[in-house]
Amino acid sequence: MKIKNMMGILGLVFFSITQLSYSDPAVERLLREARKKQTHEVKEIKQEEMMSEEIPVNVNTPTGIQKRANELKKQSQRGKAEELKMKKEAQMKKKSEIKAMKAKQKNMTESEKMDVEVQRIKRRVEEINANIETFHKTNEALEKMEERLEGIKDKIK
Repeated sequence: MKIKNMMGILGLVFFSITQLSYSDPAVERLLREARKKQTHEVKEIKQEEMMSEEIPVNVNTPTGIQKRANELKKQSQRGKAEELKMKKEAQMKKKSEIKAMKAKQKNMTESEKMDVEVQRIKRRVEEINANIETFHKTNEALEKMEERLEGIKDKIK
């Protein structure tokens, strides 16, 4: 009986340890990163296959027009590939900047965090004040237009 209890407890301990190791946030993060990397690699492979595919053209009588058309197709494919590459680089750069900002914010002291918040509020207040000024200018212009309209109506009568 004691052996069964000991084996049961030992199995329970082993199971709980394995569950703890799999529920570790670092392991989950690594698994997510691995999945992202795999999907990224699959997308790149598909894109390379798409770029490497050649459209069959009548080879028997290549004319200048066909050659030019082929050149234009290749140039457009290269342009699209470069454009996609630039977009991906821009996205990666933006993500890295966001991560750097978050890391910087984590390392800030309370006073630095308050300074950042004060600067944000100042910018917003300035933006609101600019909107108010624009409103007043627009309102004055509308009043002048209404006065002119009334003057024109009086002249018509």
